[in-house]
Amino acid sequence: MLSQELFFPLTVGTAAFLLGAGVAVLKTRALSRWLGWAAVVLGAMAAIPSHVLGGALDHIGFFAFIGLGVWTLVVSVLLTRSPALRGA
Repeated sequence: MLSQELFFPLTVGTAAFLLGAGVAVLKTRALSRWLGWAAVVLGAMAAIPSHVLGGALDHIGFFAFIGLGVWTLVVSVLLTRSPALRGA
């Protein structure tokens, strides 16, 4: 029962984070534009309510949550390798 009740907050939080990060990346150009657009697309996927698409796409927000993990790993590697952060 608990897992059924936590799916909605998971997708809402994922959508809010990814949409906010995507807009911030696109507006400030702190990272590559493709990372901003990827975040916006994943955020839009997470914002689709459950049971709208039906079938295999019923819980598309969960795939956006997995995409959030991949997006976070890519951003963390790019930020770690950034020459601006090394203090040159």
